[in-house]
Amino acid sequence: QLLHNSEVSCDSSGDGAVSVRISSVKQLKQQHSSGGLGSSAMCSLIGGSKHCKYSISSSCSSGEYGIRRPAVRSLRTLRKMPQLFERSAGKFWNPKFDSNILEEACRERCFPQTQRRFRGVLLYLAVSSLLWGAYFSASTDRCDTLTFLVPTTGFLLFCFLLFLFTFTRHYAHCYDQASLLLILITFTLTLALQIQNSGFTDSQEPPALWDGGEDMGDLESRNFILDSVNHVGSQATCLSPVGTFSLGMEVLMLLYSVLHVRLYASVLLGLLYSVLFEALGWMHLIQAGNWSHPPEEKATTDWEILPWLAPAKALLHICAHVIGIHLFVMSEVRSRSTFLKVGQAIMHGKDLEVEKALKERMIHSVMPRRVANELMRQGDEDNENSVKRYSTGAALISASSPKNTKRKKTSIPRGQIIFRPFNMKRMEPVSILFADIVGFTKMSANKSAHALVGLLNDLFGRFDRLCELTCCEKISTLGDCYYCVAGCPEPRPDHAYCCVEMGLGMIQAIEQFCQNKNEMVNMRVGIHTGTVLCGILGMKRFKFDVWSNDVNLANLMEQLGVAGKVHLSEATANFLDDRYVWEDGRITERIGQSVVADQLKDRPQSVRVGNCASSTLTLSTGAAQGCVLSPLLYSLYTYNCTATSSSTIIVKFADDTVVMGLISDNNEGAYLENWCQENNLLLNVSKTKELIVDCSKKQKRHYQPVRISGTMVERVDSFRYLGVHISQDLSWSLHTISLAKKARQRLYHLRRLRDFRLPSKVLRNFYTCTIESILTRNITVLFGNSTKQDRQALQSVVRSAERITHTELPDLQTIYYKRCQTKARRIVKDPTHPNNRLFSQLSSPSESQSEESELFNDSEVEAN
Repeated sequence: QLLHNSEVSCDSSGDGAVSVRISSVKQLKQQHSSGGLGSSAMCSLIGGSKHCKYSISSSCSSGEYGIRRPAVRSLRTLRKMPQLFERSAGKFWNPKFDSNILEEACRERCFPQTQRRFRGVLLYLAVSSLLWGAYFSASTDRCDTLTFLVPTTGFLLFCFLLFLFTFTRHYAHCYDQASLLLILITFTLTLALQIQNSGFTDSQEPPALWDGGEDMGDLESRNFILDSVNHVGSQATCLSPVGTFSLGMEVLMLLYSVLHVRLYASVLLGLLYSVLFEALGWMHLIQAGNWSHPPEEKATTDWEILPWLAPAKALLHICAHVIGIHLFVMSEVRSRSTFLKVGQAIMHGKDLEVEKALKERMIHSVMPRRVANELMRQGDEDNENSVKRYSTGAALISASSPKNTKRKKTSIPRGQIIFRPFNMKRMEPVSILFADIVGFTKMSANKSAHALVGLLNDLFGRFDRLCELTCCEKISTLGDCYYCVAGCPEPRPDHAYCCVEMGLGMIQAIEQFCQNKNEMVNMRVGIHTGTVLCGILGMKRFKFDVWSNDVNLANLMEQLGVAGKVHLSEATANFLDDRYVWEDGRITERIGQSVVADQLKDRPQSVRVGNCASSTLTLSTGAAQGCVLSPLLYSLYTYNCTATSSSTIIVKFADDTVVMGLISDNNEGAYLENWCQENNLLLNVSKTKELIVDCSKKQKRHYQPVRISGTMVERVDSFRYLGVHISQDLSWSLHTISLAKKARQRLYHLRRLRDFRLPSKVLRNFYTCTIESILTRNITVLFGNSTKQDRQALQSVVRSAERITHTELPDLQTIYYKRCQTKARRIVKDPTHPNNRLFSQLSSPSESQSEESELFNDSEVEAN
């Protein structure tokens, strides 16, 4: 969060230039009236609003000077200034951002670094003060100890107090003033050393030691006289001119490099310090020359020193200022560039989080959260695997070709990342709700498409909110039809209540809608409970959906419902209690003749081959071929067809029905015919077969033939039902021969794959999927009751596959034992299973193993 309630955002133009926009909530005053691209100019470029937005490029000091914004190029071309400052400074002698908001934000973000740097300066000056105090204490013959130690001690105490002041909250508001105070006190103390060098007076000059008319003799006698004068007249200086000059340069470097003062203030203070330093230094040289040379040579000595010493020192000072200014400018520009880059990184991270949240929200709006999370996790795993495969392949290619040592950075080909979002699950039980607007056609007759879409959006928006409140999952909208489910993909025990509450809420919502919009429409709602397949299909523009016959039944419940009421199926009503008021649907009374009977009776059928068509045949049995609604209506029509005797079992699979019953009194034809009449079923006698299984070991009995409506039903020795050959003697020889024949046919494909020299792993996978799956179908039932010859016939297929694949494959006996054990464990754990009573806990493990082995050998357990 920046100062003055400012907001930061960034965008990229795609050409490598990233821009930072900082917008202020408050109205900004114009601060830069001349020179540079001020806030008013920037506001006019971006939009001219009072709430200005400043656009500042990120490459102010990164060397990307060629990338400029087209709208700002003309204005920036007019500014004659070094290119280093053109994007971060309004004035080159005062490097700072044109935007006051950005400058204040930079100062705020860089304040911890400035604070640490100022503390470092204080520690450095404190250590220097201690060293100078030690030096002054040790040089008592050259320095007045009291005169030099008192200021040094005071400066040390001042640095300590200022160091403690940096830990207070007041330092954040006046750290510029604290830096300026430290500079002035440091200047004063360092210039005092120059004052002590110029502190000699004429009264200290010893008389009679210099006679102008007397020859001084050689150099050694002259030096002896000068040393005598220095010792007799006054004490020697503590620091030489070279030492004081080095100290002055050190202070200048501190001023420019680490102390936080503006550039113009640093330059002015530095120049003032240099002038005062040299002025006091020249006073020292002039005074030293007054009584170090004969009177007549005094003027000549000063003129000899000035021509070469003054320009040299001036050049040294200029060089020191130039170096200091360079360090200052580079530090300021670098800190601002770092601030921009860090800000861009933070904003890019925030934008990435926003985009990621937006993507997740968009995906969650088109599919359930659980499915969306699995889908995104699958996509991330596919991307990571593709990146790893591509990186490994690129590394191998670069290692194998030493010539291409310098390769350009390449991106991952789009074909490498393959996204397969297929995910399908079976959910049971699930309640499905269909709702349709009654009167939609009349409402849309006098409205434009735009107005009609607006009304539907308002109405469906209310339904979406109801979905969230009732814990339902919206699937789709089909025109004016709205349908959702409960208990999918997250299972819920109260799925039926959720759908009923959703339906009642939709009826109330459309009543409120009619009052607000002054419309005359109503809602027809139908609900059914059953099993669905839910998931995603396809590779592009996919969405979450559900499929099953129960979904079609729910749609039919809506079509046969009454406007303003919720129409439930019996399957849904079984999951509800008495908290709702029920009434009979009375479909026959409302619609007239049964819709189911109309669809199934007197159906015209014909066969067309090319342009030729057969004569029309009227049918009233079975499910009509080619009609989407007929299988659904047939399932609904035969929903209540159940066995009326405990000795009879009805097995239905689509429109194929199997009746298994116990023959008593040597006559079952009457029962079968009566059962068909009671359930209004007209069986096709030509397609009906009778299979009698006699398990008695006595002499076989003769049974009367079954007649349906006077027509005798054909009696067969074996019958193929759902891919399984059932024989009269309950042997599996016929079925085993069929399985072996079908498996040997597929060995041809396995040999072809071997001829193509595919790896053994691929051949083994092909065998497991296409051949072993055939051999092991219903193996828990048929293998234990098969003859040795039948088992060898099946095992011979496995041996042939081993010779083809050159690998060892699992034999059928091992697979049989494993699956029987797995099946037995499932039956033991499921107390509702019919065969659960066949298993009992034994006392000893050996007895358990023998009993289990005997059970497996004689097993007739139902296969999955």
